[in-house]
Amino acid sequence: MLYLFYTAALVAISALQTTASIPNWDIIYQSLNTNFVQGATDDITITYLIGTYRDYNIELYTNDCETAITGMSSLNVIENISRDYELDPLHDQLELIIDIDIAEIVSSNIWDDINKTLEFCSVVQLLSGGDIIKDE
Repeated sequence: MLYLFYTAALVAISALQTTASIPNWDIIYQSLNTNFVQGATDDITITYLIGTYRDYNIELYTNDCETAITGMSSLNVIENISRDYELDPLHDQLELIIDIDIAEIVSSNIWDDINKTLEFCSVVQLLSGGDIIKDE
């Protein structure tokens, strides 16, 4: 019993020291919502939590997370960052709002004609001085 208490106390102390001295490089996926209504500009919304005040980069690829998306003349991504320090002082909310020309989906390389699904990969990178520190 003493051993378990000691381990728990050690973990708690380590967590406190780590939180204070190491910056937050979290990338935490939260949700994906769709709104494929005629004329909508928010067809897909993806939400992440990322470490506060981090520089970031976002890339969209096919489902292999490497191949560029082709076959679509317009694929617009709007990025929104929101901060609520009272709710979560360690994370900013990053929201990607993707506007897709629905008429072009079936001619793109992100459309799976067999399963009739749209498949793509969003890569979020956290940067420091232009270097990628973490990506998801």
